[in-house]
Amino acid sequence: MSDVPSWSTQKVRLTKNGQLHPIFAKLDTITFKATAPTNFEPRLIAVHAQRLSELLDRCLSIRKDIRDLEILAYRAEVDYNLFKVTSDLDEKMDYLRLQVDPKTAERTGFQDAVSAFSDKATLEKGLSAAASGRAGSLDRDLADTNELKQLIADRWKAVRGYQEDYHARHTDDGNAHNFGQRACRLAKVFAVLIDEAFARAAALAKGIKIIYGFDVPDLPTNTMLKDLDSFAMWSFRTIRSLARAAEQETDTEVIIPLVQPWFNGPPLVDPAAFNQEIAKAGGGEVATLPPFDIPDTGLFAPNARLKGIGLSFGAKFNPTAESGIDHDQTSDSFKRLMVTLTPPPQPGEETRPAPIVLGNVGLLDASQLAAVQGSSVQNLSPFGRSWTVTIHPFVVWKDNTMRDLTDRTGSRSPILDLKLTLRFYVPGKFEMIPQDSDNLPV
Repeated sequence: MSDVPSWSTQKVRLTKNGQLHPIFAKLDTITFKATAPTNFEPRLIAVHAQRLSELLDRCLSIRKDIRDLEILAYRAEVDYNLFKVTSDLDEKMDYLRLQVDPKTAERTGFQDAVSAFSDKATLEKGLSAAASGRAGSLDRDLADTNELKQLIADRWKAVRGYQEDYHARHTDDGNAHNFGQRACRLAKVFAVLIDEAFARAAALAKGIKIIYGFDVPDLPTNTMLKDLDSFAMWSFRTIRSLARAAEQETDTEVIIPLVQPWFNGPPLVDPAAFNQEIAKAGGGEVATLPPFDIPDTGLFAPNARLKGIGLSFGAKFNPTAESGIDHDQTSDSFKRLMVTLTPPPQPGEETRPAPIVLGNVGLLDASQLAAVQGSSVQNLSPFGRSWTVTIHPFVVWKDNTMRDLTDRTGSRSPILDLKLTLRFYVPGKFEMIPQDSDNLPV
């Protein structure tokens, strides 16, 4: 079994020595928990699914950046420790290669030999000269060696100074080499993003329950960096399951008149009450229609959900005898109404959805439909207690004359009806992809 300390143990040791930022020693134990309230509208499941994917993609990227900084910080410290040890060894080896002590001893020996030999005898005189020459050579060699020794000392001093200065950058505030500080800042960004991810996941799960009637299991509420992949896989499985359910869905449009009898029963709004409200416009008052319900008569699936709402108005039909062309259509098509429509409270809720303002309501089939889609209507149930409608008393007209809802000038007629256009779909069957499918093939 290897005696090399584990990665975590080495990080803890470096942290205790003050060499490694504390965040790197506890990266594997930090738990990020959901703290933000789940205040996102659960009906907007498509928005939540897209945003959740974006958030987790960004979190995975930040985790990679934090882990890369961890490796860089660890590598910088162990490399610096290795340098401090090996630089001392290398400097000693450089000194040993100079062989100062052997050369000094050798020079001393030759100097002693010169003193011992006599210059009277021929042989001794020759030996004395040889010893003297060698001693002089060693003097010059030692002088060069001592100079080289000083150069080696100066070089290693410069190298150590450079390494110490470079190493000091790892603790400078705001320095790119301050890996610990950068990791802390990224961790704070990660915490903000993952908190929103938890809230989006909760809203998505709640929306799936409301729209599809399915309880999504194992909703994540906390994670650690090393477990982020599990949260990501939960998200991918949920979104993929949602996409499979959407493949079974088809959009449909239906026009529902408010005053004209259309259902098997009385109209949604009593004609007398409608006309009474329209008459108020002559005095500049806002017309507020009696609340109405869209009955669940089997025409719609009970779990139908809206994708868009449109509105047009109806007026008197004044056909010619020969062609059936409406005499009033051209003049009526110049009218534009502003209507505020408020859907009913949704099942299980007391508050109403936000009012929808349609400022370009025109004549049925003679003008472009005034419609709204998006967050304000997405996945609303059309059934419920009391839709409400208010109509601005004045009408936008072709010229600069004032017109109101009761306009009877010439051949034109007052507003007689509103036609509600609903774009809806019936949710498909939601089935969660099994968690076993996360496993990679071996």
